[in-house]
Amino acid sequence: MVEIRYTELSEVLRQQEKEGFSPVFLIHGESFLCDNAVEKLAAALGSREAFEALEGAQVRLRDALEEISTFSLFGSGKVVGLLGARIFDSGSEAQALAEKAEKAAQKGKTKQAIPFFLRYLALKGMTLESLVSTGGKKKKISEKDAWMQPLAETCLQKGLKVPDSMDEGELLLKAIEKGFSAGHHLLITVDQVDRRRVLYKKLAASACVVDCSVPSGNRRQDREARDEMMRECLVGVLGRAGKTIDPRAASRLLELTGFDLRMLVANLEKLADFAGDRKGITLKDVEEVLVRTRQDPIFVFTGAVADRNASEALFSLAGLIKDGMHPLQALSALVNQFRKLVTAMDFLISPAGKGWTRRMAYDGFTRFVLPALLDHEAALKAMRQEWDDSGEVAAKATDLGIAGNGKNPYPIYQTLLRAERFERRELEQAMAILAEADLRIKSGMDATKVLESAILRIGLGSGVA
Repeated sequence: MVEIRYTELSEVLRQQEKEGFSPVFLIHGESFLCDNAVEKLAAALGSREAFEALEGAQVRLRDALEEISTFSLFGSGKVVGLLGARIFDSGSEAQALAEKAEKAAQKGKTKQAIPFFLRYLALKGMTLESLVSTGGKKKKISEKDAWMQPLAETCLQKGLKVPDSMDEGELLLKAIEKGFSAGHHLLITVDQVDRRRVLYKKLAASACVVDCSVPSGNRRQDREARDEMMRECLVGVLGRAGKTIDPRAASRLLELTGFDLRMLVANLEKLADFAGDRKGITLKDVEEVLVRTRQDPIFVFTGAVADRNASEALFSLAGLIKDGMHPLQALSALVNQFRKLVTAMDFLISPAGKGWTRRMAYDGFTRFVLPALLDHEAALKAMRQEWDDSGEVAAKATDLGIAGNGKNPYPIYQTLLRAERFERRELEQAMAILAEADLRIKSGMDATKVLESAILRIGLGSGVA
C-alpha cells in the first residue's frame, strides 16, 4: 500500500482516517521510535482497551493471527500488536529449533524433541526420508547432525510427517490476502528488514510500512539527521513538562546520553522531577543526576525493573550480558534493588513516612521527607545497637538502610518513587520470584531465560507469585 518515514506517520493517519486504515502496519527501525509509532497507531485505530500487545520473543505470529480473528469485546474493533516479531529471521529460528531438539534428544527426551525437530525440518525444507537409510544403503550424515537420524526413524515409525513448510512470512501474506474482520488491525514491529527479500516487497505492496530507522553513518547529513531527532525529542519532552534547559546543560546531556532516544527521554524525565518547581534545568542538575547512570548501566537495568518497564529491562539485560555480565550478577543487583524497595516501603507505611505524598516533587522531599527518613534510620540503628551491645548486629544492618548520610539525596528520592509503584505484598512476591530464579539458575537451567521470566513476572505485578 505505502512506505512512509516515521516523521510522516501523523499526516498519513489523518489521511487514512478519511479513506480507511490499512489492516496491517509493519514498523521497523529504532526501537524507541517503533514504540512511539505503535502508541500513535493504537490511539488512532481504536480505544486503549481494544489494543492487545504480544511479545514476539514469546508469541508466534500464528498466535497473533488467531488473536486478531477473535471477536472484540469492545465492539468497535480490535488492534493486536506483535512486538519484536521474527518474520524476517527464519534462519535463526531454525537454528534455535535444532538446538532445542538436539538437547532434548541427548537427554533421552524423544517426545519433547520431536516437535522441535519436525518444525526445524519444515523451515529447512527437508524430509524425514532424506535422513534415514533405505534399501540397504546407509545415508551419509555429518557427525554434528548424527543425532537427527534416530529421531527421523522414530518419526517415520510413528507415522509422523513434516508440517507444511510455510514460514511465518508466508503465513502473514496469506492472512492479509484473506483479510481481517472490519475494524481489526495488526501492528508488527521488527528490528530490521531486508528490502531485497520477496517477503518485504510483498508486504510493502499490501501493508503500510513505517520506517523508523535512523542514519548510522558518519557522513555529515547522517550526523545532522541524528542531532535533529535528538533536539526534537528534547523539545517535545521539556515542552510537555513545562521546563527549559540551559544550552550548556543540553550539550552535556546529549554528550552523556549519546544517540539513544529512549535513554534521552528517561534522563529528561529524571531532570524534570529533580528540578521540581524550578522552570529551568541547569548544568549542575545534569552533573548531579546523570553522570552516575552513564558510568553504570547496571543502574539502568535495575531501575527499569523497579519501574515495572519490562521491555526496557529486557533490552538493558541483553546489553549487559552481551558486554560479559553473567545473569547471576544481574540477579544479585536486582535483589539489592528490591531489598532497598522493601526498606523504602517500610518507611513509607510507618508513622515517620506520613510526610510523603504520591509523586512528591523533589524539593518537597528534601525539605520534609529526607530529614524524617534520616531520623527514622538513626532510630532503627540505635535500637539494633541496644539489642547487641557489641555493635556487631548494628554494623551489619547499616546496609539495610537507604539514606546513608543523606548527602546524595536524589537516588533516595528515586527509590521512594519506585517503591510507591508496588504494594507491600507485591514486593514480597518479587523477592520470592528472585529467590526462585536464583535456585533455578544454580540448578542448571538456562540463566538468561530464567532471569527474563522473573523480570516479566515482576512487571505483571499483583497476582503473580
